[in-house]
Amino acid sequence: MNPFVYNDGEDRLIRDDGTVSAAFTTPEWRDGLRYMNRLVSEGLLDRESSVQDWNQRELLKFSLIIVASVPVLAIYPLVQKYFVRGVMIGSIKG
Repeated sequence: MNPFVYNDGEDRLIRDDGTVSAAFTTPEWRDGLRYMNRLVSEGLLDRESSVQDWNQRELLKFSLIIVASVPVLAIYPLVQKYFVRGVMIGSIKG
């Protein structure tokens, strides 16, 4: 909801004229919720995009690790001979 309420990233309290209130009690926050609700009802935003638990985040993290490893594993056999040649050149005395 950052586009609707200023968030400095440190805490979620708003200090204004000596009063302290939470960001989620402001009219701007409610306007943001209404806007997101409208996007969901029009099918422009998936309802599940804002619902995550720890297991979903961990699954996403591990799947990204595997996807990032595939290019390295696919390219290494093609360039392995160059690595071996470089190691052998460094080990020859002379």
